[in-house]
Amino acid sequence: MLSAPDRTIAFESHKTLYRAIKETIEAARRSVSWQLFSISFDISPVDPLGVFDALTAVDGRNFYFEKPDRGEAIVAWDEAATQTVTGGRRFQEAQAFVDHCRGRSHHFGVGIGDRGFCGPTFICNFPFLDSPQGQGPFSQGTVTVPRWCYGHRPDRQGRLRAIFTAVRRIDPRTAPEPLCHEILQQLDRLCHGLPVGVPWRGGRPGMVTPPLRSVAPVPVALLRGETFEAAVAAALEDIQRQRLRKVVLAHALDLELGRALGLDPAVGHPATLLGNLRDRYPNCYSFALGDGQGRTFLGASPERLVRLDQTGPGGPRLYTEALAGSAPRGTTPQEDRVIGDRLLRSPKELYEHALVADFIVGCLQDLGATVDRPPQPQLHKLANIQHLHAPIAGHLKHPLDPLAAVAALHPTPAVAGTPRDAAIAAIARYEAFDRGPYAAPLGWIDSQGNAEFAVGIRCALLDGDRARLYGGAGIVAGSTPQRERAEIQLKLQALLAALV
Repeated sequence: MLSAPDRTIAFESHKTLYRAIKETIEAARRSVSWQLFSISFDISPVDPLGVFDALTAVDGRNFYFEKPDRGEAIVAWDEAATQTVTGGRRFQEAQAFVDHCRGRSHHFGVGIGDRGFCGPTFICNFPFLDSPQGQGPFSQGTVTVPRWCYGHRPDRQGRLRAIFTAVRRIDPRTAPEPLCHEILQQLDRLCHGLPVGVPWRGGRPGMVTPPLRSVAPVPVALLRGETFEAAVAAALEDIQRQRLRKVVLAHALDLELGRALGLDPAVGHPATLLGNLRDRYPNCYSFALGDGQGRTFLGASPERLVRLDQTGPGGPRLYTEALAGSAPRGTTPQEDRVIGDRLLRSPKELYEHALVADFIVGCLQDLGATVDRPPQPQLHKLANIQHLHAPIAGHLKHPLDPLAAVAALHPTPAVAGTPRDAAIAAIARYEAFDRGPYAAPLGWIDSQGNAEFAVGIRCALLDGDRARLYGGAGIVAGSTPQRERAEIQLKLQALLAALV
């Protein structure tokens, strides 16, 4: 990455911006190849969902990723460069594309390292399988350098700092004047042109989500429950015969929003659903990914796959978590505590959680990390469900390619099972649909190699008036088909609550 940290002057000046673009054009001419021009502006924080709603097109390529309780968010739209990847080396190919782009980058404005999300940011999504069975939406992995990116996060003093970055692929024929105008116009829209709406609270650190009380469980008739229960029964036979220790079986619920739920199709607009999800699940990752063809994959995932901090004090660190074992929330505080205490003592749920935690620890150790792991899981309470949860951290001696960490961890036993290869084969046998992006990694990598990826669960795929909702349950010894179906209902409830 070619960066000029001292170039922190105000690039609102048309003349200065013009010179920066011309400098990158000259670099492209000298190298006889395209270059990436990026410029970052330090701006006042705004509601990321407002940015997503006002500045991104429903049928465009876009990305929204927010952790409200941590005060971190990123919104990206349009594309400066894109690479699709498939097959068993998809993560390695994606990392190679990231490295290739970073080597051709010329950054201006706020210096890289001064704020988060300066310079080109890489938006990454992958399907669950190396080679998906179908060719549906999001069946290929994609790495995108967005043209526009808004991001904010707290600084070390706890103040929310926001950055707007524009990126363009530059070649010797690029005309600087129209590009200057386009960048300054988009900056003005972001700083002064967003519609006034409900005041944004900027996240709610430490918030404990109360239980949902207003949404009924998913109707059993919609679930085709007998099919799912038969798959669970077959998986339990595999476990009894010691072919598996755990397998996660998922169900896809297809709905026409107007016909099945009596909703106006406009209710399914991504910004509307995301607002509902963010309000109901502030301690989850609210996310949306638009494929450029009018289809959006969105959800509120409680599960981090990996966070990589390359530049923090003390050297590079990996952060991940084991999230497995679940129970419903109670309708009163007392009932909620009783259910939670029972979950913390359940041999079956503790066994399921340990399978995930042990796998993750082994992966981090294979990556050369010194691992910190709590001795016992704690409760992670969401609006309609609570999980056993253990944060896991790894200290690294040297920087690590972000997608090497993703490749090592995906899929964890929390979304596939163990042994991993046998569980993936069982999923292909027993699930009647291709998972596509469900339970797969999606996230971002910044220009310094810092990264964060969530697991795409508690999610839905929207396509006009049609929606496919996903939910899964971990099957281990002691599971019953009826109980696992009830867990699926509970998880799908989160998405139905957002729809209504």
